[in-house]
Amino acid sequence: MNDLENKTKTEALRLARSYLQTVGYNGFSFQHLADDLGIKKASLHYYFKSKDDLGLALVEYYQAGFERWAMQVAELTPKKKLQAVVEVFSRFAEDDFKVCPMGALSIDLKVLSKKLKHKVLEFHNMQRDWLVETLKQGKKTKEFSSHIDPEAVADIWMASTQGGLIISRLRSDSQCLKSILKGVQKLIGAL
Repeated sequence: MNDLENKTKTEALRLARSYLQTVGYNGFSFQHLADDLGIKKASLHYYFKSKDDLGLALVEYYQAGFERWAMQVAELTPKKKLQAVVEVFSRFAEDDFKVCPMGALSIDLKVLSKKLKHKVLEFHNMQRDWLVETLKQGKKTKEFSSHIDPEAVADIWMASTQGGLIISRLRSDSQCLKSILKGVQKLIGAL
């Protein structure tokens, strides 16, 4: 791929990420991307054979980003890791009330291909496993309550994050998510 082709593919992915987090997976089409890029819709098929391939590329992009982020925060204390999560998701709410990419894809799960559904679940499990491990570490180091169930709290945290982003959007209040996650942190003794 030459530089112009790389630039076009990169810009198509950037636009698709924005659409995904603002209007959902079913809220945009190749035509939307082509119009924004000033190219023919058929030209997008050079980069992505189908919208499913585009969806897979999006999830892979988010997975790689999560892996890089997890490495960056690896040496932080469990409390600071949770605070880092709050900051990441708060930026979504502060950026035009975007929702979590996996939340957006989960809403459309019934219409996704089997391969894309699997990739979304794989990414969800990657995030959940990281969160469970962080909660276990915090329990072990006594940064969190010794009575927490890390698996249950991970699910509560993830549900609160997804729901908090939706409520932030509904209320046009970018600080709502932080408030909700602060409540979860208090419940587990992290504040």
